[in-house]
Amino acid sequence: MPARAEIYDLSVKLSNDIDSVVQQVASGFFLRDQLDRKSTKVPQLIQQGLRCDSLVERRVVYASARRVTQDCLAVLNALGNTVEPAALTAAQASARALIDALGPLTVPPPLAH
Repeated sequence: MPARAEIYDLSVKLSNDIDSVVQQVASGFFLRDQLDRKSTKVPQLIQQGLRCDSLVERRVVYASARRVTQDCLAVLNALGNTVEPAALTAAQASARALIDALGPLTVPPPLAH
C-alpha cells in the first residue's frame, strides 16, 4: 500500500497529465471543463483526507477522490483520438495508478463478531 505522500504525489501527477490533455482539446468545451475541474479536485480531496483524524472520515474522502478519478478516466477514454496519443496514454495511466492506490484505502475493515 502506498504511503500517504505517494498518494498525494500521484494525484498531482494526474492533475498535471490531465492539464497536458486539456491544453490539446480543441473542441468540446464541456469535456475540457469537466476534466479541468475534476483533475483539480482530486489533489484537494487527497489533502483533505490526509488531514482527517478519523479513519472512517478519511475512507469516505478517499472514496470520493477515487470516484472523481474514475470520472476523469471516463472522460479521457471518451476523448479517443482527439488529442496526442502519448499525452492521453500518460493521463490514463496516472488515473489508473491513483485508482489502484486508493482502492485499498476505501475498503472498510472487516466486522468483528
